[in-house]
Amino acid sequence: MKTLNGKTYYEKPDLNEIRKNAIFYTSHPDEDYEFLYIVTNDERKVVIQGIEALHNTLMWEFASETAINQSCIEKCHKTLQVYKGSLMHITEYNLIPSSKVTSYCDEKVENWLKSKGYEIFLDFLQKFKIKTI
Repeated sequence: MKTLNGKTYYEKPDLNEIRKNAIFYTSHPDEDYEFLYIVTNDERKVVIQGIEALHNTLMWEFASETAINQSCIEKCHKTLQVYKGSLMHITEYNLIPSSKVTSYCDEKVENWLKSKGYEIFLDFLQKFKIKTI
């Protein structure tokens, strides 16, 4: 990580470390993301897919840049986001009887789990920034 003209820039090794820590966190959560205590292994894998998706999107930026700033990260995150109406919280999903679960419900909860993966990655990005200041 480096600072130029008062702006923080992240380099590839920084984002790789953040990815690694975020993925580890999904198996060792704290009270910030309590839902990780109740998800199945398959659901946890979807959260990790969200982390990987944001990480991969950011890695593409390094094709033309040597470091990326917060503005670039926010732009990349925005491209991955889905509308709130396309999300279903895991506890809401778990209340639906299995005979009533549709593929649309599955898609909505999957979107929610991936969005939590994005959030976890971004939280670790902020913690990394604070740690290195």
